[in-house]
Amino acid sequence: MRFDVIRWHVSAGAALVLASACGGPPSKQTIQKMITSSPKFQAPLLAYIPSRITLIPRAVGLPNGGETVAGYNPYFRTLDVDQNNVAKISPSLAVLWAAGVVDVADAATVRTMTTAPATPAKEAVDEDGRSYVVEREKSASTFDAVGHILTVRRLGEASADWVKDDKGPPTPPNQWYRESTTPGWVVTVARRRFVRIDTILDQNSINEHVDPGELLVQFTYTWDPTPAGEPFVPGTDAYDELPESLRYISVFDGGPLRSREQAAHLVLRPDGLGWKVARMGRDWRDAGGVNGPM
Repeated sequence: MRFDVIRWHVSAGAALVLASACGGPPSKQTIQKMITSSPKFQAPLLAYIPSRITLIPRAVGLPNGGETVAGYNPYFRTLDVDQNNVAKISPSLAVLWAAGVVDVADAATVRTMTTAPATPAKEAVDEDGRSYVVEREKSASTFDAVGHILTVRRLGEASADWVKDDKGPPTPPNQWYRESTTPGWVVTVARRRFVRIDTILDQNSINEHVDPGELLVQFTYTWDPTPAGEPFVPGTDAYDELPESLRYISVFDGGPLRSREQAAHLVLRPDGLGWKVARMGRDWRDAGGVNGPM
């Protein structure tokens, strides 16, 4: 398809109804302005970066007099912590650490836990007065519980794309993030730039459901990265230099984008005086407003 051509799929009958109600379908320029002026379109892509991650195992007593730990993150049972460990809690922090945008210092601690205390051998005496071992001596059962306090430090010069944060993300990516992180910064990663309107469909569309009187606008936009956000956006040197394991973390968990160009849709509804935006979402297919964030 040529990018500079809009395909209008509006039947003659529907066009007549729309024209009488709203003066005809809106122009390409009008639809573009409606898209780009929408708060949802203007909302930037954000990354929440904690200033600290605290993972200290909590000792719990056992009935046999030993102890174990509760709330022990399985990915941090080691003294050596790298970006792949951190990605299990904060993918965005792992990406920026790998890209050299932040530094992460680790204060690791080791505590030896005794899950079963040592027990001495048990002996008995037979009828001839000779002693014999009934139960052998048992050594204590132990393991090392490793704790970590990861402190994050920004590198480079001050930037308007970094804003101090005291709340953290509205929806933490996982349980460990919610329980172990201290808020640090909100980083503006990228902003949307309109590319083109691909298709406009009405109720007579064969492939898509469109309610009577409404228009479904399928369009494309691209993400333009900020300097701090380049590791998250394909097509940049910072992204290409990321370890492959980090490039495939879900973007909904705070990982990098899969593609710079994105498909989206807009539903327009007549309101008697003109046209208004009924809803906007990701992907070309409209799911009645349940497509999730763009």
